[in-house]
Amino acid sequence: DLVDQSEILFSKSSLFNFVTSSLLICLAAFNITVADKTSIILAFVTFLLMSLSQISLICYFGDLLMNASVEITNFVYNCPWYDA
Repeated sequence: DLVDQSEILFSKSSLFNFVTSSLLICLAAFNITVADKTSIILAFVTFLLMSLSQISLICYFGDLLMNASVEITNFVYNCPWYDA
């Protein structure tokens, strides 16, 4: 029950985070291409890098969690249960 509630909560917030971050990344990239001042370009490049790092951290730790889940199932499958 707690897992289901956590999944519902985090799936909605993660979806919102990915959608808004994707929109902000597109807008920041557009502003980088049309800006003429170096200070504005530098600010948007910094913002773009931080937005990309936020998404990549979420994806990285999600990948670690998925790999750990696969390792658990592989360990259970390969355990010598027939010797017990």
